[in-house]
Amino acid sequence: MAERSDRVLVVARSFLAIAIPVVVYSLSFAPPLYMSMLLIRWFNPRNYIHFFLLPILVFLNFLFTLVTVTLISGSFAWLFKRKINEGEYEITLRDKTVFRYALYCIFYRTPLKILNIINFLPLRYALLRLAGLKMGKNCRLMGNELIEDPFVTEIGDNTLIGGYTIITAHLIEEKLKIKKIKIGSNCLIGGAAFIMPGVIIEDNVTVGAMSLVPKNKVLRRNRIYVGIPVREIGERQ
Repeated sequence: MAERSDRVLVVARSFLAIAIPVVVYSLSFAPPLYMSMLLIRWFNPRNYIHFFLLPILVFLNFLFTLVTVTLISGSFAWLFKRKINEGEYEITLRDKTVFRYALYCIFYRTPLKILNIINFLPLRYALLRLAGLKMGKNCRLMGNELIEDPFVTEIGDNTLIGGYTIITAHLIEEKLKIKKIKIGSNCLIGGAAFIMPGVIIEDNVTVGAMSLVPKNKVLRRNRIYVGIPVREIGERQ
């Protein structure tokens, strides 16, 4: 009986994992679709002014679509991340946390992929904050980095994250493991660096380009680290 209940639960959550995103993204596209219909009705091919204004209005509607999809999807990512905590979880939809994490990833990473193509930083920052990223003052992102788990990632003041850097706070080793990443203030993370779960980078640290910071590694303040895996090569002035 218990096994049958588990199967029903998995089937139900599998259905919800498809149905909820379909409903949410349909909702996201509804306002710009309505604007497109109004634009079609407004356009008069005999009016030269309409020909001049049409590309501008189409572009504005495209931006409107980008904003609605990002903000509505990001809001649902915010909703689902609230009950996801650090820890180890069985990789099955029977686990509530894994189910929430799967939906969180759908609502966060889909608009993120769009923003990887159209590098609109203010909107990207808004999505990251909705998804749970804690960013300090004057934190700089290049717009092509990948922060896979913003809800357990913290970046301090005046820190620069280089392009194509990957920061992931989850790992699958028989179980799903989620552990917070903390990057301090006044740090410089070189391009294409890879930072793994549980890493703590203290203040005023430089990580070289294409370096690998392995899981649970602590990088001490005022130091320079490079390599795969990283090793200390000197002090930072």
